[in-house]
Order: sequence, then C-alpha cells, then structure tokens
Amino acid sequence: MLSLGLIGSLFGQDEKIEKTFKTVTFTCNMHCQSCQEKIEHNMAFEKGVKAVTTDLDEQKVRITYRTDKNSDEKLKKALKDLGYEAEIVTDEPKVEKPQE
Repeated sequence: MLSLGLIGSLFGQDEKIEKTFKTVTFTCNMHCQSCQEKIEHNMAFEKGVKAVTTDLDEQKVRITYRTDKNSDEKLKKALKDLGYEAEIVTDEPKVEKPQE
C-alpha cells in the first residue's frame, strides 16, 4: 500500500509542471506555397509546438512552443533539416500560460 501511495505521489508531481509558452519569429527562404505548406505541416510535429504561422510575402515563420519541450535553436535546426535557411528575427519576451 505504501508503495502505491508513493507511486501516486510521483505521478501527481508530473501534473504540477508549469507549462509556459514562447513565440519566436524566423526569416526563412521559402519561395512558394508548397514551401509554406511543408513548413507548417512539419513544424507542427516538433516537440512542444503549439502553433505555426507563415507569411510567404515576408518570408517569416512564427512558432509558439512550450519552453520545457523545445528551444529557439532546436526549432532553427528543424527548419534547416527541412532544407530552409532560418534566422531568428524576433525573440519575443512574451511568455504565457495556456488557458485551461
């Protein structure tokens, strides 16, 4: 019984992890709508990513992600792995908690 209570306490601690989100904007060398769709589709599957928006005209990618699951540099690498050059243009200090 004691071990079951201890296990329950450990799992309960996981639920208390505070989730914070950050938004970062990259310039990205996407050239067409196909590039835009490829980035939106693939980046959505990166760990902790909550939202991905792209602007083809301005060649910008904006990503909101959980700070405990990912980082600006890892997202930049993921864009590079897709075949795009990316540079951080806005490192927005806004950190927010999700609405529950």
